[in-house]
Amino acid sequence: MEVRSPEGRYWQAMVYDQYTGTAFQSSDTQRVSVNAREPVVRDSLMARAFITQTFYIYFPNSTQIFAAPQPVSIDEPSYAESFSSGEIAQWTMLAPLTKGESYQVVSAISQATIEQLRNAGTQYSPEIRTRYLQLPASLPDRVRELARRIVATAQAATPYDQVSALELWLRINIKIQRPD
Repeated sequence: MEVRSPEGRYWQAMVYDQYTGTAFQSSDTQRVSVNAREPVVRDSLMARAFITQTFYIYFPNSTQIFAAPQPVSIDEPSYAESFSSGEIAQWTMLAPLTKGESYQVVSAISQATIEQLRNAGTQYSPEIRTRYLQLPASLPDRVRELARRIVATAQAATPYDQVSALELWLRINIKIQRPD
């Protein structure tokens, strides 16, 4: 696919909220039908700007819709798998896309500054705390300890700084193994 957008972004097709020990998955979603250009309303669009991205398809037969995080509408009728929070886990077209077709998605992207994120605090809704801030019981103690060590070494006090330290460590240390 080719993407035209006013800003470079990470394009996502799925949002996962659970790790099973062997794979990530989206849990507890509802499938809803969405009309073309119908906005999916969200309660938490603070410090966000709306951008439109146009996706041009080169490989046919996919119903998967890609978008910058926090998609709010698409110019085609579609299905949305959404969490109870309203966050979209996955969008799909009603019919497979063919080579040469395109679609437009509007996303609400964060405009929050690093300082705003650092000062955001830790008052999370019970839904966010339950969905995203719980670690599976099967998570090895060595992984928990490594995360603690990374955060302590970085002297990261805020949730933003802690996540940034973990992300940096992963970017430096994780090697992608490509099949031969």
